[in-house]
Amino acid sequence: MGRVTLKQNLLLQLGQALSPSAQGLLRQVASLAESRGWQVYLVGGAVRDLLLGIDLKQDLDLTVEGPPLEGLPPAIALAQALHQQDPTSRLQVYREFQTATLAWHQPTPLALDLTTARRESYPYPAANPQVEPSTLALDLYRRDFTINALAICLTSPHPGELIDLHGGLEDLHNHVIRALHPGSFIEDPTRIYRGVRFSCRLGFAITVTDQSLMRQASQFYRQLLHRAGPGSRPPGLGSRLGMELECLLTMTTNRQWLAALNQLAQLGALACIHPDLIWSTSLQRQLRLANRCALPPWPGRLEVILAQLATTARAEAALALHLPQESLRHLEDLAAAEAQLVNHLGSWLTPSQAVVLFKGWSRSVLHLVTLRNPGPVRRWVWNYLTIWSQTPPPLTGQDLLELGYQPGPQFREILEVLLGATLDGEVQGRTEAISFVRSHFPPPKP
Repeated sequence: MGRVTLKQNLLLQLGQALSPSAQGLLRQVASLAESRGWQVYLVGGAVRDLLLGIDLKQDLDLTVEGPPLEGLPPAIALAQALHQQDPTSRLQVYREFQTATLAWHQPTPLALDLTTARRESYPYPAANPQVEPSTLALDLYRRDFTINALAICLTSPHPGELIDLHGGLEDLHNHVIRALHPGSFIEDPTRIYRGVRFSCRLGFAITVTDQSLMRQASQFYRQLLHRAGPGSRPPGLGSRLGMELECLLTMTTNRQWLAALNQLAQLGALACIHPDLIWSTSLQRQLRLANRCALPPWPGRLEVILAQLATTARAEAALALHLPQESLRHLEDLAAAEAQLVNHLGSWLTPSQAVVLFKGWSRSVLHLVTLRNPGPVRRWVWNYLTIWSQTPPPLTGQDLLELGYQPGPQFREILEVLLGATLDGEVQGRTEAISFVRSHFPPPKP
């Protein structure tokens, strides 16, 4: 495929799709680049979504093509020049990958990711890529799918020109997701997850050839993880996969993220999370029920998925995927919580005793317990989460003062005992509560 020119239309579309501050920033970028003899291109998802008529996020990817400046890759030098002109921006530089990011919070959130035109090589499957400066053509070839290998030139002499070297425009029109080369998924398994996410988000079909390549890569990584010991996962199966899972599990509707997980399971790609993970009807039911709980989409949904694994395996996977420390604690506590609650809950337990038992566990852990344990355990925990933990004592500290009790540690004891009696049905209403307190805690004599 060659260069496709849609100069005037794309400039007009781009101007209409971006905020005034983003438009002004791109003009500033183009001016700085031209003064240094560089070419700048808008690339990736923003171009794809622009051509599809989807609202653009104010988070734009730019590729800078040209020679270094005083030893600095052009993307980094350009980002530093922008930061010098506007010190209110937040600058981060990644020298190893010849990239930089700039972010603004005012007047509206806006971010630029600037990348030096480069080619990549992977020293081993799922490794972090090794990069070296190159041309725009090779930079586009290193990307995941043809629909993301489109670019719009922002600088003279061809501002507004669409560059399509791999048939991305045709695949957009045909609603097809196609990898750029056969080794793509072995190089980087996160591309399997991205491809499925784009398929479910955009309603596009993954080519039959690519589905076969995804299955082969998934089987390869299943075997690799079986051989690898704890802590030896390559980055493409660790932190990078965790970031991709966050994007997938926070897609807007159940239809999207559940469909994506189901498609990944059909491809065998859930093995990239852990080779022992099974996409069962029980897990699917738990994920649907999780929407009724207070578990956040991320990382709560991944906690539900990892909870299906054995205790050691779930801890290893959670660490490898770089889940937050709080999630690590939830998964670490789950086995102990289940053992305690399943063994102790029974018809002999009163609601007040159950509350004491449940208070030792976080709400997220209790939600995981309810999802995994239907029947009596679920009913007890659900009653605690929705009723008992929300029930206040029928009297307040002010009420106790008016009844002649003196402020102090006894206040807490009185209110806790009174709450327990209320939960167990021994006390109903204010009058009975006053009688209960007076009979169990005689007020001090004047």
